[in-house]
Amino acid sequence: MVAGRVTKTNLLVRLWSDESGASAIELALLTTFLLVPLLLGGTELGRRAWTKSQIDNAARAGTEYAFSHVRTSNCAISSADSTKINNAVADATSLTVTATSSAYCGCPTSSGVTVQADGSTCSDGMAAGDYVTVNATMTYKPLFGGCTWLGVNFCNLSSKTTTRLD
Repeated sequence: MVAGRVTKTNLLVRLWSDESGASAIELALLTTFLLVPLLLGGTELGRRAWTKSQIDNAARAGTEYAFSHVRTSNCAISSADSTKINNAVADATSLTVTATSSAYCGCPTSSGVTVQADGSTCSDGMAAGDYVTVNATMTYKPLFGGCTWLGVNFCNLSSKTTTRLD
């Protein structure tokens, strides 16, 4: 029996000092704690970028509809035309997007469009033009984690486009 006991002790010592499976264990730990979070983060980043792209495209679809179908009078659009623009935004994507549109008279500047009164002239001597602005917004729901980071809410995505109609 003493000889059997020595053999079992030698077997345990050999198994304890055996390093043939160490690489597999290290790879499993590395994959679990490093690669999986990177994969999940990349997935979330790609999904958010795709969603933002869809919202941008929907807002552009609204301005394209307004440019080709809507005519303003006194720098305003009818509520029916506004509804049609908002429907064009919603139809452009499968996401649940909230759209608003507004018309106004304005003059182009280097920083955007300044609102002017109907019939007024711009600083360059041209008449103020009719503009339509389309806003598309949605609340983004991330797969992992919350929406707020460092006090900033990252879940409210929006896109704003403006076009001159005349």
